[in-house]
Amino acid sequence: MQAFFDGVSIGAIHDIVLADVIDFETLYRAARIWDTEDVA
Repeated sequence: MQAFFDGVSIGAIHDIVLADVIDFETLYRAARIWDTEDVA
């Protein structure tokens, strides 16, 4: 999960959400579960 946030730009994450691939809430929960830093 950390690699995802490190390797994908904020703009790309926003585009993924706009394309209905995933939503921000799911990303947030995944980051919390995997204890990813600097996401919130």
